Amino acid sequence: MSSPSMPPTFFGSFKLERSENFDEYLASKGVNWFLRKMIGFTSVTKVINEEGDGKWMMENRSSKKNTAYHGWKMGETFEAEGLDGKQHQITFDYNDDTLFEKHIRMDDPNDKGETYRYNVDGDYLVLTMQNQAITCKRWMAETGLRQEMPPQGGYQKFNFHRTFPKLVWRPYLAISVGTAITLVGSYYALWRKKWYITEKFEDVELNTAMQPFLTAERDRYWLKLLAKNRDLEAEIMKDVPGWKVGTWYGEPVYFTIGEKWWDPTPIEVFAHSHPKAYEWEAMWRHHPEYSAPHFWDNLLPESIRKHLW
Repeated sequence: MSSPSMPPTFFGSFKLERSENFDEYLASKGVNWFLRKMIGFTSVTKVINEEGDGKWMMENRSSKKNTAYHGWKMGETFEAEGLDGKQHQITFDYNDDTLFEKHIRMDDPNDKGETYRYNVDGDYLVLTMQNQAITCKRWMAETGLRQEMPPQGGYQKFNFHRTFPKLVWRPYLAISVGTAITLVGSYYALWRKKWYITEKFEDVELNTAMQPFLTAERDRYWLKLLAKNRDLEAEIMKDVPGWKVGTWYGEPVYFTIGEKWWDPTPIEVFAHSHPKAYEWEAMWRHHPEYSAPHFWDNLLPESIRKHLW
């Protein structure tokens, strides 16, 4: 019954497209529900081809496991690994436009084997499997490349002669526009420079005029703060015998400056103040450069905001 020939319609790559009674077929073989669902979702591609000298090849490619059978002949049995990971005795045969694939598990002496039948139906390779009264069919579509043919009536004519790009800007027009842009840009740059110098000059003049007032205001505030410290020292130390404000029990703190003015350091001025007062006054935190509300005022607690400008 065996024949060494098989028509080219069986050759190519075929990808699984749909199945019929496949779940029932697996259930009749005792496969549990979870494993049946995993097998059902597996993508399968089958490749069949001729290797010459009466030898053939078949590959099973899937997302779970691949098997490849090369160099087999029709009607001859060989040993190879099956999709279940076990060693099988495999025999291929061709008869009556049908390719037969028979597997017998070698680890089970009582295994009677199972036979798969392949037929070609148009562009589909149809795999038929049977167990007890259940018959399963799986259609695999050919995935090989096909030669693209010209459309009905042939391709449209196309121009194969040398062509030149169209001139949008004539040379004299491009030169004229470039020159005009350069002149306008140069004039604007000079005018902008003059305007900036004028603005800068006004800013410097304004700062020069305001500086004496700002300096005087700063000194006035500083003297008022020192006077307040002096009054507080006098109030606190009024009950201490021999204490004289600004000295150490009548002895001057500095002996080399005479009647000269000596600014105390910020630490001296705020020695008896709360640390927050030092940050607020000496670090000038109550008057930053940007005095408007900040976006974080309603987002951060006061304990954090007081350290931010």
